[in-house]
Amino acid sequence: MAIEKAGIQNSTGVFVTAFGIAPEFYVKDNKVLWGPAQPEFKDYLKLMHDWYKEGLIDPDFPTRDGKETESQYMRSQLAAKMQDGTALPLKTEPEGIQFVGAPYPKLNDSSDDIHWTYRNNMDRGNWTVITRDCRNPEAAVKWMDWGYTVEGANIMNFGPKGQTYDEKNELGMPQYFKEFAPPNWDIKNEVFRRHNGPYLKSDYRSNPRRSIDRLEKFRVVWEEQQKNHDDWHLPPVTLTAEEGAESATILSDANTYRDEMMVKFITGTEPLSKFDSYQSTINGFGIDQVCELYETALKRYNKR
Repeated sequence: MAIEKAGIQNSTGVFVTAFGIAPEFYVKDNKVLWGPAQPEFKDYLKLMHDWYKEGLIDPDFPTRDGKETESQYMRSQLAAKMQDGTALPLKTEPEGIQFVGAPYPKLNDSSDDIHWTYRNNMDRGNWTVITRDCRNPEAAVKWMDWGYTVEGANIMNFGPKGQTYDEKNELGMPQYFKEFAPPNWDIKNEVFRRHNGPYLKSDYRSNPRRSIDRLEKFRVVWEEQQKNHDDWHLPPVTLTAEEGAESATILSDANTYRDEMMVKFITGTEPLSKFDSYQSTINGFGIDQVCELYETALKRYNKR
């Protein structure tokens, strides 16, 4: 199995969420916590270390780049992928290699709840602003507002009807013309639509790969678990300038140390008996202060 260089998949939280924590900041009982600082994180590291020791994880995962990992799949040297994605199956199919989507792992049985899964937030972190140098701010505001109308959102997501697609099916998925359908859509990606910007993004993320039935089955598996199991997600809160500066300083040190120690714990160069020392060092960076900053931001968010 291929895992991320640092040993954890932040966007999906695969495996780590089975232990009742998240890979990053999350909200539990109105309290903001940071997964890598929790005691349960040791259980996740032990699982990864055991699998690494058994040869189930790529021994060179800390130094692999994306292209090297992809070539391993093409040569049938890897059989599982920790993160979500649909691009790889399209590349491996011509080689006779088939992928299937797997549900989020659970620690014990099917009755266990998973509270943190991959989420396609409305706020993707791609913000648009109008600067004071804008020559026509009124027109800029109108254009940005247009992206949140039915007409504007449709064009931003799928391109102009009649030029890129004909109709939508019962699921709301556009039926693209041949020249815009996979595999051609990657080439013309930015020609007929915008991937990110000031508009209401479709649940299909304006991704024509979702029109491929065999790939859509992957997402069906994941989304069935996501319906009621994402209540620990921290919403898109905003820190003040002062809060952001303090948080960035602390997280820079904490993330660097976490990444270094995760690799050491998983590969066995550091024994897990030193986890308490790791946890003490992480807390010493000021993670609790950052959690408090996010709790304050969460209160502001909930009042809006």
